[in-house]
Amino acid sequence: MIKFVNLKRYKLLSELKKKFLNPKKEVIDGHIFLKIDDKEYHKVIEDNYNDYMDMLRKLHKLLNKDFYFQKYPNFRYNTKEDNYPVWHSDIHFNHNKEQINVMVPITKKDFGFEIITFGSFILNKLPFNFLNNKIVKKFLSLISKKINYLDKMLLFNGAYLHTASCRKNFKKPRLSIDFRLLPTNFKGEVKLSKRNIPLKPGYYFSEKPISQY
Repeated sequence: MIKFVNLKRYKLLSELKKKFLNPKKEVIDGHIFLKIDDKEYHKVIEDNYNDYMDMLRKLHKLLNKDFYFQKYPNFRYNTKEDNYPVWHSDIHFNHNKEQINVMVPITKKDFGFEIITFGSFILNKLPFNFLNNKIVKKFLSLISKKINYLDKMLLFNGAYLHTASCRKNFKKPRLSIDFRLLPTNFKGEVKLSKRNIPLKPGYYFSEKPISQY
């Protein structure tokens, strides 16, 4: 499943762009690191949480199914210095195979995202390190769908292989947020995230489904 959903002009997104489009940088051992304060990011999210909930209610109506949702969306800032592509599915990080991923652009041009739908349910069983050896990475990029301009919300099955693109040929950084939806009728074993958070309602996901908010 891949869906593109129209996106309103949310204050949440404009505030994130204003705050983090040009973050401070520091060089450590020859590597460039962005100085983005997690507390600042969470404050922007909390101050504009109604916008996040509006997105979720819109998706609830569109999908016609109930779901638990990630409590706080992830923030992405991709630059030429990043070492992409890194092919993976969310299954490689212990997420449920029925999970839906949602990407929301903050910057639209030079988005740089790749996804593979056909064959992903076989490919995602391969080890992470194998998928990211030099030859396999080139092959996966050849067969992937490339999204270099995004002005809508992008929904896709978290079990699909995906990655940010190599950004050497892009002029501008990519800013976006993303979050995950877990259908209320999900099946399968609940596992821990890489940060040892149970990937289930009340922990990584909301305590109640979106229909109860």
